[in-house]
Amino acid sequence: MKKILKTLALALCAAIIAAGALADNTETDSQLPPAPPSGEMNNGQQPPEPPDGNMNGQPPAPPSGDMNGQPPAKPDGENAPSGAPGGMPGGPGGSGAPTEYAAASTVTEDSQGASYTSSADSENAVLVSGDTVTLSGASVTKSGSSDGDSADFYGINATVLAKDGATLTVDNLTLDGDGAAATGNLIATAGSGSIVLNEGTVLTNNNGAHAVSLATRGGGTLTLNGAEITNNSSDSGAIWGGGHIIVNEGSKINSNSSPGSAGAIRMVGKCNLTMNGGEICNNKAAGDGGAIWGYGINGNTSVYDLKGGKISGN
Repeated sequence: MKKILKTLALALCAAIIAAGALADNTETDSQLPPAPPSGEMNNGQQPPEPPDGNMNGQPPAPPSGDMNGQPPAKPDGENAPSGAPGGMPGGPGGSGAPTEYAAASTVTEDSQGASYTSSADSENAVLVSGDTVTLSGASVTKSGSSDGDSADFYGINATVLAKDGATLTVDNLTLDGDGAAATGNLIATAGSGSIVLNEGTVLTNNNGAHAVSLATRGGGTLTLNGAEITNNSSDSGAIWGGGHIIVNEGSKINSNSSPGSAGAIRMVGKCNLTMNGGEICNNKAAGDGGAIWGYGINGNTSVYDLKGGKISGN
């Protein structure tokens, strides 16, 4: 009997101890802090706000003008006209080339000792378009004005203009700018025109525009066979342009000046200069290239080949 009572007493003590341990665990769980609300950190602090424009972890919207990761359009003035580097003038055949030319006289056949004159603004005294013509012993005078690139680089208001594949040969002709502030070239090409200036031809006293302006896109060609280009002043060379410039024996490109670069010849784009003889002397430029200076366009490079002649005093 005593053994039975002793066993019951031990069982009762074990039950009491187990009940106490269960009560201690229940009290500990009830004292734990509540779970943090959604979005709150375990230390009770709120996470930082996302940056402006950042919603649910997504990147901010692109800035104005940026579409699908593409850069915004270039500002006005950064897209230079075709045929020219940014900020530099273009050339005939580019986006700014005129589509029509006005002329006092359109010459379609050889002329001997004729007289031509123009006093109107933006008008050529002589226009040769697509034909092969020789002007010999002519008298050509030009007045009237025109502004901007159309006069400087596209042949508007030039005294003589050869365009659209014309071949113009000039003998014994003096084109004199009279030393006034010129608003046009003495002689120019547009498109693929070609000019041959023979002995006895003089281009002089043109101040502010070129003595000769050659097309850069169409591949204008200038050949000097004993002609003289002297005492002209232009921001960018007495001779300006692309295509091919050929200087042969007896030719003189002397005493021209520029407040910019290139006193005598400015080569533009894919220009080739071949000097077989003659002289390029005593030309001055405030910038680079007292005699010759050039630059490429659209990956093209100007090239010169000096086979003979004299270059000095520049």
